[in-house]
Amino acid sequence: MHVFEMVVLIVLIAAIASIVTKYMDRKGSGADMMFGLGDDDDSLGLGLGSKNSVSLERLEKLEERVAVLEKIITDRNYDLKEEFDRL
Repeated sequence: MHVFEMVVLIVLIAAIASIVTKYMDRKGSGADMMFGLGDDDDSLGLGLGSKNSVSLERLEKLEERVAVLEKIITDRNYDLKEEFDRL
């Protein structure tokens, strides 16, 4: 085998490997589907799946609760009640 033939063979192998890798990334590997990382309701095409949408909903609810708690704690009446309780 000549050097030129070897270089062409290496370039072909690298090109085929690149094509296969891109194909597997686009279609999703079996591990993605097994762990629920498929694109069930993914409108952005990010491959996040429905589990992340549930997590996002929970995060939004927690953010709302934290905002309410911050409002309660920073309220002046709350501070007065705490001072009365300390006395």
